[in-house]
Amino acid sequence: AEPGTQPSLGELSASDVTHDSALLSWTVQAGDFDSFLLQYKDAEGKPQALPVDGGSSTVTVTNLAPSRRYKFNLYGISGRKRLGPVSTDTVTATAPTEAVPTAQPSLGELSASDITHNSILLSWTVQAGDFDSFLLQYKDAEGKPQALPVDGGSRVVTVTNLAPSRRYKFNLYGISGHKRLGPISTDTITAPQDPMQREEEITAEPSLGELSASDITHDSILLSWTVQAGDFDSFLLQYKDAEGKPQALPVDGGSRTVTVTNLAPSHRYNFKFYGVSGRKRLGPISTNAVTGQCPLAGNNQAPEEPGKPLGELSASNVTRDSILLSWTVQAGDFDSFLLQYKDKEGKPQALPMEGGSRTVTITNLAPSRRYKFNLYGVSGRKRLGPISTDTVTGQRLSPLGEEEPSLGELSASDVTHNSILLSWTIQAGDFDSFLLQYKDAEGKPQALPVDGGSRTVTVTNLAPSRRYKFNLYGISGRKRLGPISTDTVTAVAPREEAVGMQLRLGELSAANAGHDSIDLSWTVEEGTFDSFILQYRDAEGNPRALPVDGALRSLHLHDLAPSRRYKFNLYGISGRKRLGPVSTNAVTAAAPTEAVPTAQPSLGELSASNLTHDSILLSWTVQAGDFDSFLLQYKDAEGKPQALPVEGGSRTVTVTNLAPSRRYKFNLYGVSGRKRLGPISTDAVTGQQQLPGHQPLPLVPCFAVQCGGNIGHPAAPQKEAPPPPPTAPFTPLSVPTTAPWKEKPAPQPSLGELSASDVTHDSIRLSWTIHAGDFNSFLLQYKDAEGKTQALPVEGGSRTVTVTNLAPSRRYKFNLYGIYGRKRLGPISTDAITEEVPTAQPSLGELSASDVTHDSILLSWTVQAGDFDSFLLQYKDAEGKPQALPVDGGSRTVTVTNLAPSRRYKFNLYGISGRKRLGWPVALCPPDARPLRLGELSASNVTRDSALLSWTVEEGTFDSFILQYKDAEGKPQVLPVDGGSRTVTVTNLAPSRRYKFNLYGISGRKRLGPVSTDTITGQRLLPEHQTVLAASSWTVQAGELRDSFLLQYKDAEGKPQALPVDGGSRTVTITNLAPSRRYKFNLYGISGRKRLGPISTDTEEGAGMQLRLGPLSASDITHDSLNLSWTVEEGTFDSFILQYRDADGKPQVLPVDGGSRTVTVTSLAPSRRYKFNLYGISGRKRLGPVSTDTVTGQPAGRGPKLGELSTSEVTKDSVRLSWTVQAGAFDSFLLQYRDAEGKPQALPVDGGSRTLVVSDLLPSRKYKFNLYGISGHKRLGPISTDAVTGQCRGLTLSTLSSSVTPARLEQLLVSEVTPTSLRLRWDAPEGDFDTFLIRYRAEGRGPAQEVPVPGAQRSAVLRGLRPGTEYDLAVSLGPLGGLLSLTLCALSAVPDGPSDLRAVNIADTSALLRWRPPRAPVQSYKLSYGPPQGERGGRAGQHSPPLPRRVAPALAPGSGGGISWALGCRVPAAPVAPARLAPSASRAPRPPHPLTPSSPPGPRDTAAPRDRPSTPGWLRLDTCVVLSQRPCGDGGATAAPPPAPPSHRYGGRGTANAGGGGERVAVAGRGGEAVGGWGRRSGAAGGSRRGGDQCGGGRSGVARGRGWRQQESRARGRSGGAGSGRGRSGTKVEGGEAVGGGGKECGMEGGRA
Repeated sequence: AEPGTQPSLGELSASDVTHDSALLSWTVQAGDFDSFLLQYKDAEGKPQALPVDGGSSTVTVTNLAPSRRYKFNLYGISGRKRLGPVSTDTVTATAPTEAVPTAQPSLGELSASDITHNSILLSWTVQAGDFDSFLLQYKDAEGKPQALPVDGGSRVVTVTNLAPSRRYKFNLYGISGHKRLGPISTDTITAPQDPMQREEEITAEPSLGELSASDITHDSILLSWTVQAGDFDSFLLQYKDAEGKPQALPVDGGSRTVTVTNLAPSHRYNFKFYGVSGRKRLGPISTNAVTGQCPLAGNNQAPEEPGKPLGELSASNVTRDSILLSWTVQAGDFDSFLLQYKDKEGKPQALPMEGGSRTVTITNLAPSRRYKFNLYGVSGRKRLGPISTDTVTGQRLSPLGEEEPSLGELSASDVTHNSILLSWTIQAGDFDSFLLQYKDAEGKPQALPVDGGSRTVTVTNLAPSRRYKFNLYGISGRKRLGPISTDTVTAVAPREEAVGMQLRLGELSAANAGHDSIDLSWTVEEGTFDSFILQYRDAEGNPRALPVDGALRSLHLHDLAPSRRYKFNLYGISGRKRLGPVSTNAVTAAAPTEAVPTAQPSLGELSASNLTHDSILLSWTVQAGDFDSFLLQYKDAEGKPQALPVEGGSRTVTVTNLAPSRRYKFNLYGVSGRKRLGPISTDAVTGQQQLPGHQPLPLVPCFAVQCGGNIGHPAAPQKEAPPPPPTAPFTPLSVPTTAPWKEKPAPQPSLGELSASDVTHDSIRLSWTIHAGDFNSFLLQYKDAEGKTQALPVEGGSRTVTVTNLAPSRRYKFNLYGIYGRKRLGPISTDAITEEVPTAQPSLGELSASDVTHDSILLSWTVQAGDFDSFLLQYKDAEGKPQALPVDGGSRTVTVTNLAPSRRYKFNLYGISGRKRLGWPVALCPPDARPLRLGELSASNVTRDSALLSWTVEEGTFDSFILQYKDAEGKPQVLPVDGGSRTVTVTNLAPSRRYKFNLYGISGRKRLGPVSTDTITGQRLLPEHQTVLAASSWTVQAGELRDSFLLQYKDAEGKPQALPVDGGSRTVTITNLAPSRRYKFNLYGISGRKRLGPISTDTEEGAGMQLRLGPLSASDITHDSLNLSWTVEEGTFDSFILQYRDADGKPQVLPVDGGSRTVTVTSLAPSRRYKFNLYGISGRKRLGPVSTDTVTGQPAGRGPKLGELSTSEVTKDSVRLSWTVQAGAFDSFLLQYRDAEGKPQALPVDGGSRTLVVSDLLPSRKYKFNLYGISGHKRLGPISTDAVTGQCRGLTLSTLSSSVTPARLEQLLVSEVTPTSLRLRWDAPEGDFDTFLIRYRAEGRGPAQEVPVPGAQRSAVLRGLRPGTEYDLAVSLGPLGGLLSLTLCALSAVPDGPSDLRAVNIADTSALLRWRPPRAPVQSYKLSYGPPQGERGGRAGQHSPPLPRRVAPALAPGSGGGISWALGCRVPAAPVAPARLAPSASRAPRPPHPLTPSSPPGPRDTAAPRDRPSTPGWLRLDTCVVLSQRPCGDGGATAAPPPAPPSHRYGGRGTANAGGGGERVAVAGRGGEAVGGWGRRSGAAGGSRRGGDQCGGGRSGVARGRGWRQQESRARGRSGGAGSGRGRSGTKVEGGEAVGGGGKECGMEGGRA
C-alpha cells in the first residue's frame, strides 16, 4: 500500500515546571505518528528514553533535579521511521524550603465509561493527598496479568486491546514513595464487536529473537533485543526492583533498545521481555545482569586528582532564602560539578551543574540558618574535591497572617450550543491558580488552567445537546484543593450557524491498507461539525457516499477491491453547509496468496452477422466471469491458419480481407491467466463480389518502366517485326493473355528498420523504411503506462507516426507490423525512453505600482511561468545612488520606502533562478504628496489606570502617530501608534490623576500637530507589588518584584501557554503567533510563593497589514453547480462571504472559512447567468468585492462538451488555434492535421489550454485542423476549422521582375515524375543560404503555391499535383530575403492513358479486349499486339473516337503460348507559342511549374536513327507521359529529357539532340517522328501538324519531322553558331521539313538540315 501523508512534527514546549517535573506538550503539523520517543539526560548526565503513545500530545517528566537545565528531544515514530527531533530547553524550579506536611494519601472510587468492543475508559478520584504514580492491574483475554503504570497527575486512562464481550476486573493502586496503597476496583464487560469493523487479514506471526544487556553501570542497564519475524505493536519489559516489587516498562514497537534506570548497585536483575501484537502478548525472552558497584561509598571523599585541582568556594549575595556561590578551578576542565548541602529539615541535597559553570544561586533556604556547602568536580566517573564554605542566611521578614484558602460554589450560565460560562466563589484565602477539568465530546479529558485572580471562565468548542460535568480545583502552592462541581447541558444547535463561525477541516490520512479495507482518520482544525460525508468510487466506478457521525475522527472502510487506487473526499456538514473536501489517495494491498475462489469464467455463444464479400462481424457472449483476452482462430483463403487477439472487454470483432463466396469456420477462445478456455465456434460464408454485367476476373499486375525514378520490369526483348504504319504517340498499356488464365504472383513486400526520434516526456515520433514492395497498412503495438497493450493502425502510405499520451521517464518497446492483403509481416522493433517532465522556464509577467505616497511605493508583479529562487529590485535613490533590494522568491509585492516626493523613479525587477537573472524595467512617477491635517483628539472609557484615546484625520494619510504624555512620576512618555489606527488605549496610569495627551502625525520626516486633550483617571488604590503591562513591556510601580514574572496567553489552537520571565526584565518578545489574530496577555508577578496580578492587554498580530483580494474565477461548470476559486494577493482574511442571487432572484449569502481558496456552489439552475461577489472579512472590516459572471451548462449534456474551433494570427508558416469548451472539463486535447507532405500529425495539448500555435507550416497552403477532447478513455469530437497560410514575403511577382542582376542557379532538373508529383533538382553557387523558395502554379488555375526548402538541400518533391495540368515553375535563392537567381520552365503533364486493359472471351482466333479510357480528350487509340517471347509477327490498328471499349481483333489460330497486347492513345498537341525568355529583362518571366521526368544529359548523338539497330520486343506500361509542344528558352540551365521507352511500334528506334545536348530515344520506328529535346520549357515535338516549330539554343538545333503519314521523314539540325540575327531557312528532306534556328524571338542561329 502506498503511504499516506508524510507525518511531520510541529513544536515542543514545556510548562508547569516544578523542582522535579516538567509538563511537555507538542503539536503535529501533518499526519499521524504511531508513537513518540522522548530523550533527555538525567541529573547524572545519563541518557533517558521515554516512549509515549501516538495519540498523546503531552507527557509529564518526573524525577528531575531542581534548578537544572534540561534539553528534551522528541522523535515521532511512524512505522520503522523515526522523524525529528523537535527540541526545547527548560530549567527546573528550586527545591522547596519547607516540606508541607501532607495527609496520608488515600484513593477514592474507580469507575468505567466509554466502553467499546476493545477499549474502556477508567477514571478515579483521590480523596486526600497526592500519589507519585498509579498502577493498574488486570488480566488480558488469555488470562495473563497485565500491569499498566499511570502518571500520578492523571485521573483517567484508556485501556485498549481488549477482547469483545468479555468481563474484566481492574485493580488500581496508588504509589506514594515506596508504598503501594489500595487497590480500588471495578468490573465491566466490553461491548460486542460490530461485524462491520472486523478485519480478516492473514499476517505472519511475529516472533522475538534474543535479549541482551550492555552499558551496565551501578544504577542503569541498556537492554537491546532483536525481532526474528514480523512487527510488534509494542513491547513490555518486566523486572523486580531492589525491594522485590514488580516493575513494568512499556516500549514502543519501533524500538530495539531501552535504558533501565534507578537500579540498585551490585544487584542481580532478571529482565523478562514481551512483544505485544494486537491482543496477543508473545514471549517472554529473558536475560540476567548485575549492576556495578557504587563509585562513591557513603560520604567518603575521593582524593583530588593532581591534574585537575579545584580552587576556592565562596558565598555572596546572601539573603534570607538564597545564597550565590562561586568557585574557581586551578587547572584543567571538569565534565560537571556537584554541590551538596543539607536543607532546613536536615535532608541532604545534591545539585548537579554543568562543567562550564562557575556560579550557582541556591534558593528555598531557611532564614537565619547556617549552611555548609561542599562542591565536587566530576571528571568521567571520578569525583574530585570537595571544596567547602559556610554561610548564614539573612533574617526572615515578619509575614502577614495567612489563611488556608477554600473554594465556594461553581455555577454555569450563558449556556449556548457550543459554550458555557462558569463562575465560582472563594470562601477564604487566595489561590495561585485554578484547574477546570471536564470531558469533551469525544470523551477525552480536558484540563483548562485559569489564573488565580479569575472567577469566571468560558468553555468553548462544546458539542450541542450534550451533558457536561465540570470539576474546578484550586491550586495553592503545591496543593490542589477541591474539586467543586456542576452539571449542565448545552443548547440545541441552531438550524443556521451564525455567519463568521470558523469551521475548518484538518487533514485526511489513510493507514492500515489491507487488500479489502483501509483505515481513514482526520482532524478538525476549528469548530464542530454535525456530521461528515465520505465520498469515493467503488471497484466498479460507482460513486459512494458514506455519512459519518460528527464526533468521530476515524473510520474503517471495508469491501474494497485489492490493488486498486482509491481517492477519498471528506466533507464536513454543519447545518446546511458542506465544507471541504479534504482528500487523500490510497492503494489497497494485493489480494492474499490464497485467493478467494471465484467463479470459473465460461464462454457463451458465437455468431456471425453483417456478411460482405470480404468481411464478417463476429459477436459473442460470456456466461460467467471475466476473461483477460480472447483469441480468434480461422484459416484464410490459402488455408493458412490465422490468430487474431482481442482484448478482454470486447464482445465483437470484424474480420476483414476475406475471400468472396468462401466458407469460413471461426473458433473463439477465452484467455484467463494462463488458461485458454473454449473454443466456441461458428460457420459463415462470405458474399459474392458483383461487377455490373460481367463476372469478376482477377486483375493482372502491371509493371512500370524504370523512368525518372520509378521502378519497372520491362519484358524480354523480341526479334524485330515489320514496322506498322506511323501513328501518333500513345500511352501503352499491356496485359498478357494465355489460355488458360494464370495469375503471376506479385513480389513479397518486406519491412526495413524502425527508429524513434523527437522524444518528449509524453510523445515519441517513430519512422520506418520499406525494403521492397508496398503494404496495405501498418499496425503499431506497444504497452501503455498501465501495461495494457495498445494497437495503432497506420495507413500504408505513411512512414512516420507520432505516439502520444505516454508516461514520462518510461521505457517503451514498439513493434511495427506490415499488413499485406491477409498477411501480417514483421514485426520490426525499437526501444525508446521518454524524457522527464520538462520544468517550465520561469518567466516574469508584469510589474505594476500602487499605493503611491510621497515617500513610498507598493510594487507588485506576476510570474507567467515557473518559480524563481528570489527577486532583485534595482532603482536609484534621490541622490542618484543605485539601490538593490533583494526579495524572497515567494513574494509578489514589496514596499519601497524612503523615497523623495515628486520624483520620477525607474524600477527594474529581476527574477533570480539558479545563476540566471531574468527581467526588464518599468518606469513610475509618484504623484505629489497631498496635504495632511489632523482632526480632534478625545478620551473615553477612562478607568483608574487606563484611558481610550481616539482621533480623526481631516485630510491625507499619515505613516504613523506619536502620543506624548507624562506619567505619575512626571517622566515624559512616548507611545508610537500605527498610521492606520484611530484609537489607542493608554495603560499604566495612576488613579485620580489628570493627564494631558498630545498626538502628533508622522509623514515621512515631518511631524505635524499636536492635537491635545485632558482627562482624569478614576479612583482606586493600587496594592503593594502591583505591576502594570503595556503590550509586551511593563513597569513596576512599587516594591521589588525580583523573583520572576509569568506571562499567560492562549496560542492559535486555543491551548494555554505560560512563559516565565526573569524578575529583572521589563520586556519580553512573544513569537510563533498566528497572523491577524487577537491575543489577550495576562502578566503575573511572582514574589516568593505569592503570585500577584494579573495585569492584561489585548493586541492583534499583524495589525496594519495590507489586505487585498485577487481575481475570482469560475471553473468545473455543470448544469447545477460550479467551482469558484480566488487568490489573496496580500494579507490574511478571517473568512469570506460569497453573495449571489438564486434562480428565483433571492439573494444568497455563503460564508467561507478564511483558509479556503475554492468553494463549490450547488443547487443552481441550468443555462442561467450568475454573478458572484466575494468579500473578504478581516475583524470588523469587509473588503471587496471581487466578481465574476458565468453561465451554467445544459442539463442534458453529461460529461464534457467541445465548443468551437477558430483560427487567428495566420502567418506564412504558423496558425494560432483557439477553442472553447461548452461544458465540463477535459483531461487533454488532441489536434490532428496533415503536414505539407500529406502525412498525418497529432499534437497533444493539456486539458487546461484553450489556444495553441501550430508552426512549421508551408506558405499559401490550406490546412484542415481537427480537435478532439480526451476525457478518461473517451475521445470526443472533433471540432474542425480550415485555414490558409499567408504568402511568403520573400518572393512576389514584382520581385521576380527586379532589375537586380541575379546570381545564376545551375542545372534545374525534373525527375521522378508521377501523375501527381515530381522532384526538382538544382545547383546553387557556393555559400550558406537560409532557404530556397519554389513557386509553382497550375496555369490559369488559382494562386501560386510557395514551398520553402532549407538552404542545405538541392532538391525537393512537389506533391498533390493534378494530372493533365500544365504548371509554371520558379526557383529562387535568397539569404536574408534577397533574390539571387531565377529560372523559368513551362512543362505539361498529360493524364494517364487508357487503363485496366483486359482480354476476355478468348477463342482460337479472337479475343475481346476491354479498357478504361483516360480522363482527357483522346483523338484516337492505337492497338498493337503480337506473339510473346520474341516471336515475330504483330499487328497494329488505329481507331478514332468514338471507339468502343471492346475490340475483337482477328488472331492467328494456334498461337499457343499466348499474345501480349499494348494499347496507346494519341493526345492533341498544344499550340505553338513564342518563347519568352531573358530573366534579366524588364518583362517578368512566366512563373514556373512541375511535372515531367528528367535525367542528366548524355553524350551527343549524331547518328541517324535508321543507322541504329532496332530493339524488337514488347513493353507493357500502365501510364504514359507525353511532352506537349511548348516553347523553351535558355536561361542558363539545361533540362534533360527522360529516356523514352523502347519502340512500341515495331521496334524502330530514333534519336534527336536537345538544345542543351543529351541523347533522347525517339518514340519512332519506321515512319516515326523524332521528338525534340527540351531546355527549360520544351514540349514534345511530333509530326502531328506543321507549325510546331521549336527553337533551340546551344550547339545543335532541333529538327522536326513533318510528314506523319506513310512516308519516312527524318531530319536533324546541324550545329550552328550563336548569333542575334535570324536563322537560315530550313531544308525539306523527303517530305519532312527542318526548321533551323527559329525566329526573332529565339535570338540564336540555328543549323541547316
